[in-house]
Formats: sequence, C-alpha cells, structure tokens
Amino acid sequence: MARIPATLSLDKIIEVAKALASLDLRRSDAFDSRFYPPKDADIEATYNYFLAMVAIDHRTNIGDRQFTRRVGDEVFTGSDLLWRLGMEMFSRDSSFFSPASLRRLDPAVVRDWLVGDYGPVWDYGVRAYLLRDVGSYVLRNYGTTIRLFHVSGVEELIDRLSDMAAYEDPVRKKAYLLIKFLVLRGLLKVKPQEVKLPIDNHLTRVAYRLGIVRLEDWVLELMRRDMHFSRELDVELRLQSVTPGTR
Repeated sequence: MARIPATLSLDKIIEVAKALASLDLRRSDAFDSRFYPPKDADIEATYNYFLAMVAIDHRTNIGDRQFTRRVGDEVFTGSDLLWRLGMEMFSRDSSFFSPASLRRLDPAVVRDWLVGDYGPVWDYGVRAYLLRDVGSYVLRNYGTTIRLFHVSGVEELIDRLSDMAAYEDPVRKKAYLLIKFLVLRGLLKVKPQEVKLPIDNHLTRVAYRLGIVRLEDWVLELMRRDMHFSRELDVELRLQSVTPGTR
C-alpha cells in the first residue's frame, strides 16, 4: 500500500492550543478510589490490576446501546463503568486479577461481572480471552507480573507486552496507556521523552475534524462515505497521526 501523505497544520495547532489553554483541564487522578486501587494496596496486586484492566479497556458500546449502570449515587458509562466494575471486583477479591486466576477465567464469569443496564458488555467473550492470554503469558514467561516490568526502558517493556494479544497493536495504544498509569502511580520510571500519547481512532477522528492533520482527498472521501477501513489502512492512518510531516 502506498504511503498516505499527512501533514500537520501549525495554524490549527496554535488555534486548538489556545482554546484548550482557556479550559480548566486537570490531569487524571490515578489514585481515584472509584476506579483504581488505593495508595496502600499491595504492589503486586496493583500491577496485576492495571495490566488486566488496560488489556480489556476498549469499546464498550455497540450501536446505540450504552454500557451503563448506576453504582451508589453515580451513573457510570463506557470506560468509566468498566473501571468502576474493575474496582468493585478488586475490593471483593484482588486475587481475581492475578495471573494464575486469569489463566483459568471462565467467560461466564466475565459476562456476569461486566453487566450494564442492558446486559453484559457486548464482547465479554473476547475480553475473557484477552485476560486468559495475559495470565498465561505472564506465568509462562515471568512467573509474576512484577518481573514482567523489570525492564531497562520503555522499548523493552513494549516488546514484552506486544507478545500478548491485548497489547499487540502496532500503534501501541494500550501499551502507552498502561505505561501512563504506572508512571502516574510511581510504579514505573521512564524518561519523559519515552512517554507517548496513546493514539486510538477517537483521537485521529478529532485531529482530522479539527484540521490538525490533513489527509489526501481520497482518504477523506472514504471517511465521508463511512467505508470500512482495512486493518492496514487503520494502522497507517494512526501512525501518520503520530509522526506526520509539518506544513
């Protein structure tokens, strides 16, 4: 497939940056007890939790059906609900996220765990497979999750993660999301230049619509016609959004 030309618009970047600077934006709190283990949680259990939850953190809604539920006084939807349910499980039994437990995980357990107002999350079987694969991989190669993260740098860690089905994305979205959480929790030391933005389809859609990234007309026409993109084209588009040329 021919390389897809993509350029950055500095004018648009400056315009968007000014708009964002005017907003009261705050960094996500990686210690928010609604979604993440408390500061005094067992370290290995915390590693297990983030490795497993990031592995299944992808689309939760399908069509017009929202993955949603009221928990206590709050209503959670989408990824927020996924992580809220993760913490409910962690609070009941943190060993659920251990590699030994994940390796034997029954899809029916995942179905019953991830239930929203309309029923179980749409691909609970896929998520069960991803979790079982995580558990099997860690046990087979490292014995414990902590040993998985004994690395000299980000590239070595990503190489290790990429051997798991959940983390094999060539654009490394989930890998960088996991790294972000671990850095914010103080569980992973990396150089600032090694931390990159997790790029998913939503971010690329925003970049195109804001005019930050410009693509050839034939690609835009495919988007306007809501055409199905091959995996190769999807990967190329997201890679171009990470490192395009500048105009």
